Amino acid sequence: MRLIVMLCLSMVLMALPVAAQDDPNICGELATDDCSLLTNSQKTMTALDAAAFDINIELNAGLLFLNIPFVFSTDITGDYVLNDNYRAVSTNAVQLLTNTITGITSDVNVIITLPEQLNNLGMDIPDEPITFDLRLVDGVGYANLVKVIETTEPTAWYGIDIIAYYNEIFDLLDISATSPFTLPEDNTGTIGAIVQLGGEFSRQEDPDGFLIIEGIVTGDQILADEDLREEIELALQLTLEQQYGAFYDADELQDAAIAYTDLLQYIDIRTQRRIDPETAYLHGLSVAFNFLPDEDASNLLNQSNDPIGMSALVDFSVSFTFDLEISQFNAVDPTSTPETYELIPLDEMLPDGFNPGSGV
Repeated sequence: MRLIVMLCLSMVLMALPVAAQDDPNICGELATDDCSLLTNSQKTMTALDAAAFDINIELNAGLLFLNIPFVFSTDITGDYVLNDNYRAVSTNAVQLLTNTITGITSDVNVIITLPEQLNNLGMDIPDEPITFDLRLVDGVGYANLVKVIETTEPTAWYGIDIIAYYNEIFDLLDISATSPFTLPEDNTGTIGAIVQLGGEFSRQEDPDGFLIIEGIVTGDQILADEDLREEIELALQLTLEQQYGAFYDADELQDAAIAYTDLLQYIDIRTQRRIDPETAYLHGLSVAFNFLPDEDASNLLNQSNDPIGMSALVDFSVSFTFDLEISQFNAVDPTSTPETYELIPLDEMLPDGFNPGSGV
């Protein structure tokens, strides 16, 4: 499961907009004009101060021999507005986090749908989707749980002072506002990552006049790069040695790292961006991750001791999709604090035995 989580995180990182780079090879074989629009779109979206969005996230997992998928889905609809705090430069972690949280005002609605098959596993899954509202205003997070908890009130807003909470955590970790902090240097970003992993971009026309650029990375493309393969094997081996070195010798863990790396052949990652060529605004982003092992996957793991139990995972297929639609560019008014709410005390959220304000 750790491997799948790592792969999912990598896939999401490929899709997130980051500062664009000037590397001429960043887009691989994509035409120069299309690559310029792709990188310019990232710069444009990074400079965006407000927008509305609709997000759909779906996780589909199922046992291969049963062919009964478990589908988890989440729909998020809302907007955000950034202020000057968000873009303020800071050299320490405390102030950077404070600037980021206080620099965002957001209002969203969340709908979570769980698979009814979980009832067969002893869980009590509600018949209706779980829905709630969230707001972030001046560093305070609010949740309207009126449809989650039993109440006769028209709303049930609860607030958490996120800045105060993290300040207490930083005190607990002995991190102060003067602690040095350095952001990582720019690299080729998420666009370059696709090409570096052996993937490729292609252009597609859209009947509505948008430019669609699709990025594809397959496990076979990743493994075709011998240097990259060796880096992955080494990283996995070092991780296994740290976790299981007391139970297995180096050769056994090396064999396991090789087998786990071979499992990458069963992944497929695709991103699709829908860009307005006139404004360079990103109107849509889709990401799809698939892990679809076959019966040969078990044979790969039979060649090693499989210390983390991946042999159980290869009986599952996993598909993850992320679809984002963006609109109302720089045309959103910031939301406000709920009229009535209950602020949750810090001592109810901090670790047991931790005294707020004391640093211990």
